[in-house]
Amino acid sequence: MEKLTEEQQQRLKKYLQEKGITKYRIAHETNLSATTISNYLNGNTKPDQIKWELVRKYLGITDEWLQTGLDTFNNSPASNSPDDNLPAQLNEKIEEIRRMFQSRDDQYLNLHKDLEKLFRLQQEILTALSALLTKSKK
Repeated sequence: MEKLTEEQQQRLKKYLQEKGITKYRIAHETNLSATTISNYLNGNTKPDQIKWELVRKYLGITDEWLQTGLDTFNNSPASNSPDDNLPAQLNEKIEEIRRMFQSRDDQYLNLHKDLEKLFRLQQEILTALSALLTKSKK
């Protein structure tokens, strides 16, 4: 697998937007880093074959679809869900749920960043306390 072309990047980003899938969700579900996913999506790095296979299977896309925009089996745009056949009102509810999960993905990322900050602060406090204890013993 080579780096994604600009056309492939756009096709994949549009697909993710339509499905309400974030790079954080892909990262979480495939146990890859969000940076790795972002680098693949932006064409910054050549996807590792095994990791790319995980991403591709998770998304339910084929390499042919990525290359051409057509599904391997029926020459129609790829779709890994039966959403297209559901009544509009049900589709609206599904989209609302997808947006909610996307929002939760973003909240999860912010929480993760906050926890990292707290951990660093804790380390700084422990280091400072250790230094104070060392000084008081002298």
